[in-house]
Amino acid sequence: MQSDEDRILADLAKRQRFVPTPRRIDGIVSELLTRRGYARVFSAENLLDAWQDAVPPALAELSRPGKISRGLLQVVVDNSAALQELAFIKQQVVQKLNDRLDGNKVRDLRIRVTPLADDQ
Repeated sequence: MQSDEDRILADLAKRQRFVPTPRRIDGIVSELLTRRGYARVFSAENLLDAWQDAVPPALAELSRPGKISRGLLQVVVDNSAALQELAFIKQQVVQKLNDRLDGNKVRDLRIRVTPLADDQ
Protein backbone atom coordinates (compact mmCIF):
# COMPACT_ATOMS: atom_id res chain seq x y z
CA MET A 1 0.00 0.00 0.00
CA GLN A 2 2.82 2.36 0.93
CA SER A 3 4.65 1.72 -2.33
CA ASP A 4 1.46 2.42 -4.32
CA GLU A 5 1.09 5.77 -2.55
CA ASP A 6 4.74 6.59 -3.18
CA ARG A 7 4.37 5.67 -6.84
CA ILE A 8 1.21 7.78 -7.20
CA LEU A 9 2.86 10.75 -5.49
CA ALA A 10 5.95 10.42 -7.67
CA ASP A 11 3.76 10.25 -10.76
CA LEU A 12 1.87 13.37 -9.68
CA ALA A 13 5.14 15.20 -8.99
CA LYS A 14 6.31 14.43 -12.53
CA ARG A 15 3.08 15.76 -14.01
CA GLN A 16 3.10 19.04 -12.11
CA ARG A 17 4.14 22.05 -14.10
CA PHE A 18 5.28 25.35 -12.70
CA VAL A 19 2.95 28.10 -13.83
CA PRO A 20 4.45 31.53 -13.12
CA THR A 21 2.19 34.17 -11.68
CA PRO A 22 1.40 37.09 -13.96
CA ARG A 23 3.69 40.11 -13.71
CA ARG A 24 2.40 43.22 -12.05
CA ILE A 25 1.45 46.01 -14.44
CA ASP A 26 3.33 48.70 -12.50
CA GLY A 27 6.59 46.80 -12.97
CA ILE A 28 5.93 46.36 -16.68
CA VAL A 29 5.13 50.06 -17.20
CA SER A 30 8.17 51.14 -15.20
CA GLU A 31 10.43 48.84 -17.22
CA LEU A 32 8.95 50.11 -20.48
CA LEU A 33 9.44 53.76 -19.51
CA THR A 34 13.03 53.08 -18.52
CA ARG A 35 13.84 50.99 -21.58
CA ARG A 36 12.40 53.49 -24.05
CA GLY A 37 13.88 56.53 -22.30
CA TYR A 38 10.54 58.23 -21.63
CA ALA A 39 11.45 58.76 -17.98
CA ARG A 40 14.40 60.91 -18.99
CA VAL A 41 12.20 63.00 -21.28
CA PHE A 42 9.68 63.64 -18.50
CA SER A 43 12.49 64.40 -16.09
CA ALA A 44 14.13 66.84 -18.53
CA GLU A 45 10.83 68.64 -19.06
CA ASN A 46 10.26 68.87 -15.31
CA LEU A 47 13.78 70.20 -14.82
CA LEU A 48 13.32 72.81 -17.55
CA ASP A 49 10.00 73.95 -16.04
CA ALA A 50 11.55 74.13 -12.57
CA TRP A 51 14.50 76.08 -13.99
CA GLN A 52 12.17 78.60 -15.63
CA ASP A 53 10.46 79.13 -12.26
CA ALA A 54 13.68 79.25 -10.20
CA VAL A 55 15.64 81.88 -12.12
CA PRO A 56 14.61 85.39 -13.18
CA PRO A 57 13.12 85.62 -16.69
CA ALA A 58 16.13 87.50 -18.08
CA LEU A 59 18.46 84.72 -16.92
CA ALA A 60 16.08 81.99 -18.06
CA GLU A 61 16.46 83.22 -21.64
CA LEU A 62 20.25 83.14 -21.37
CA SER A 63 20.65 79.76 -19.66
CA ARG A 64 19.70 76.10 -20.01
CA PRO A 65 19.87 73.35 -17.40
CA GLY A 66 21.65 70.14 -18.35
CA LYS A 67 21.77 66.86 -16.48
CA ILE A 68 21.93 66.24 -12.76
CA SER A 69 24.75 63.95 -11.71
CA ARG A 70 25.47 63.26 -8.04
CA GLY A 71 23.69 66.43 -6.99
CA LEU A 72 25.53 68.67 -9.47
CA LEU A 73 23.36 70.37 -12.05
CA GLN A 74 25.20 71.27 -15.25
CA VAL A 75 24.09 74.69 -16.47
CA VAL A 76 25.01 76.31 -19.77
CA VAL A 77 24.84 80.11 -20.06
CA ASP A 78 25.15 82.27 -23.15
CA ASN A 79 27.73 84.76 -21.87
CA SER A 80 29.97 85.56 -18.92
CA ALA A 81 27.66 88.30 -17.62
CA ALA A 82 24.88 85.72 -17.23
CA LEU A 83 27.35 83.40 -15.49
CA GLN A 84 28.24 86.15 -13.01
CA GLU A 85 24.58 86.98 -12.29
CA LEU A 86 23.75 83.31 -11.81
CA ALA A 87 26.72 82.86 -9.48
CA PHE A 88 25.35 85.63 -7.24
CA ILE A 89 21.96 83.94 -6.82
CA LYS A 90 23.18 80.34 -6.93
CA GLN A 91 21.99 79.35 -3.43
CA GLN A 92 18.49 80.75 -3.95
CA VAL A 93 18.23 78.92 -7.28
CA VAL A 94 19.37 75.64 -5.72
CA GLN A 95 16.81 76.01 -2.93
CA LYS A 96 13.96 76.79 -5.37
CA LEU A 97 14.93 73.86 -7.61
CA ASN A 98 14.91 71.45 -4.67
CA ASP A 99 11.45 72.72 -3.67
CA ARG A 100 10.09 72.07 -7.18
CA LEU A 101 11.85 68.82 -8.13
CA ASP A 102 10.85 65.48 -6.64
CA GLY A 103 13.42 62.78 -6.45
CA ASN A 104 16.47 64.62 -7.77
CA LYS A 105 18.15 66.84 -5.22
CA VAL A 106 20.50 69.56 -6.41
CA ARG A 107 23.30 70.52 -4.05
CA ASP A 108 25.33 72.74 -6.40
CA LEU A 109 25.40 74.26 -9.89
CA ARG A 110 28.23 73.76 -12.34
CA ILE A 111 28.01 76.75 -14.69
CA ARG A 112 29.87 77.14 -17.96
CA VAL A 113 29.70 79.58 -20.85
CA THR A 114 28.65 78.17 -24.21
CA PRO A 115 26.72 80.09 -26.89
CA LEU A 116 23.13 78.86 -26.97
CA ALA A 117 21.22 78.17 -30.17
CA ASP A 118 18.41 80.64 -30.83
CA ASP A 119 15.77 77.92 -31.42
CA GLN A 120 15.76 76.76 -27.77
